[in-house]
Amino acid sequence: MPSSIEAAPGKSPSVPRFRVFKRWNRKLHFYAGLFLLFFMWLFALSGLLLNHPTWSFTEFWNNRKQTNYEREITVPGQ
Repeated sequence: MPSSIEAAPGKSPSVPRFRVFKRWNRKLHFYAGLFLLFFMWLFALSGLLLNHPTWSFTEFWNNRKQTNYEREITVPGQ
């Protein structure tokens, strides 16, 4: 008969903890992978846009309309 300190034969006391850790680790890696995949696409797209300025849809900067407003500031009295 095993004592209260020893585990029963054939049973490991850390099996449930290992399964919880394994599940948590799998979810962590899945969502971290999705996060990194998003940023890889973001960097790829921005790299293409920055390195190909002659593409037609990247010429929006030349076609922009810029407006400047000058307004007088009135200081409120005391």
